[in-house]
Amino acid sequence: MSRFDLNNNLEPEVACFEPHLALDGGERGLDLILKIRSILPSMLKPGGEIFIEIGADQGQEVRRLFEKSVRGLPDFSLVEVLDSPSILMRGMTGSTMPIAVAHGEGRAEYKSTEQRQNAQSIMRFIDHNVQATEVYPLNPNGSPEGLTGFCSEDGRSTIMMPHPERVFRAVQNSWHPDDWQEDAPWMRMFRNARVWVG
Repeated sequence: MSRFDLNNNLEPEVACFEPHLALDGGERGLDLILKIRSILPSMLKPGGEIFIEIGADQGQEVRRLFEKSVRGLPDFSLVEVLDSPSILMRGMTGSTMPIAVAHGEGRAEYKSTEQRQNAQSIMRFIDHNVQATEVYPLNPNGSPEGLTGFCSEDGRSTIMMPHPERVFRAVQNSWHPDDWQEDAPWMRMFRNARVWVG
């Protein structure tokens, strides 16, 4: 397939010479922006600016992507486990624990207030006063009400954006109380899974 076949509506002068990545932005239309973001920290001098042409409806998402690229992400955030039917979170309701954060993806967005109210929330980012937060870097993706984990109504399916699998052992944490011994609190989640499987 020639470059011109990518989009038959383009003039050959554009289709044959414009980089493919600029012509096909991927599923969200942001592949080129993500590529630029990945090299930006090493290319942009302190105080430097970058100007990018984007779609009219992409401003907020692109701004969020670049803010995280320039500022970097925290290694850990603090979360509170909420009451839910999640099998993985049994016996953990009310726990406030550090959790590994690897990226700023996973922002929860709702089509309606009803959809938000019906979501089975299992976890939320909190500040140091144990209050839900939408503030970066405490909430790396800016999810409303700090919500960052959900489960199905029967509790058998659980999704979350932070990474408890990276901090389930005490030695995986940069600091931990002496009484943690071998396991960190997130080990409970994996033990819950084992108990449920039988």
